[in-house]
Order: sequence, then structure tokens, then C-alpha cells
Amino acid sequence: MTTTQHEAKQRRILHRSEAYVELRTPRTTFLELERAGLIPPYTKKNERVFLYDAEHIRQVADAMLAGASEDEIRALVKAQVAERQERLARLRTRIAPQLAAA
Repeated sequence: MTTTQHEAKQRRILHRSEAYVELRTPRTTFLELERAGLIPPYTKKNERVFLYDAEHIRQVADAMLAGASEDEIRALVKAQVAERQERLARLRTRIAPQLAAA
């Protein structure tokens, strides 16, 4: 899946408290799901702020509501992580010439 620049600008970021509300689950359950690999990993902004991609959380919620098994949800999360790593690699490639020139 290719993310265009327009799509990247449209991405919504959630704080952890927003992510578990979006998933409609208590905080402790959210953390248990995260430890079990059923929630995409967070991006740490600082010591107290953990960020999530809103679209990834929505996809997990949709999978859970559809009755996906834990293994299917883990596979979805693994694909989401791979997508995030690809986006990061594209970003690094795009900004590398700018960093070298600085």
C-alpha cells in the first residue's frame, strides 16, 4: 500500500487515552491487548506521551467486531508495523538529501 503525500497529511494521531476510548475498551484491557500483540505498538513522543495511528486502531476495532481470531489480528498488526516501517524508510529517503546539504 502506497501512502500519498495528501494521505500522509490526513493521518490522525491519537494519544493513548484517546486510543483506548476509540477502541471502546477499559485502559487495563487496552494495555493487556497491547502486551499480547493485538494492538499496534505506540510511538513514544516523550516519557509520558504515547502515540497511535488512528487508522490502525480503527482497523483493529473493525477486525475485532468482525470476529477475527487473535492470530488474524496479530497478522493485521504485523502488516501495520511493516507499513509504518515502509513509510519511515520513504521519509528518510526523501529527506536524506536535505540533511546532507545542511
